[in-house]
Amino acid sequence: MSNYKTTIKNRIWDYVKANCLKIDDKDFIIGDMNYTYKCHLNAVHKYHVDNSYEVYSCLTIWKDSWSDMIVHFINRKDGRFQDNTWGYLHKDYDYYLIRQIEPSEFDKIGNRLTETKKFLVNSNSNSFLRKLFKTSYTII
Repeated sequence: MSNYKTTIKNRIWDYVKANCLKIDDKDFIIGDMNYTYKCHLNAVHKYHVDNSYEVYSCLTIWKDSWSDMIVHFINRKDGRFQDNTWGYLHKDYDYYLIRQIEPSEFDKIGNRLTETKKFLVNSNSNSFLRKLFKTSYTII
């Protein structure tokens, strides 16, 4: 990974730590693990199965390597969070809440994923340097 990509990830991590609530591990319950990587669709599906579930976007950071960060979607019900993509593997990540996704946004949930990645990368980097180093929002 280029040094500039590492710089962007450092900035994103600093931004998220300063501006987003970290979910305590004790606030998680084991979710479904359906072996797909489409977390945004899995979270919305859980809402449609039982509309008492809320959907949240977050940034996850692997506990063994701060630079392994992913924009991810999870659910919450009765104050407890649930990752319905990674199931029990949630224990390997720290989760920082970005925002709650409203049901009116579910039809465009893929856009919310892309917009969140773009926001985090663009607000923590320089457009000229992104072009120079061919950096895309897919780094997270």
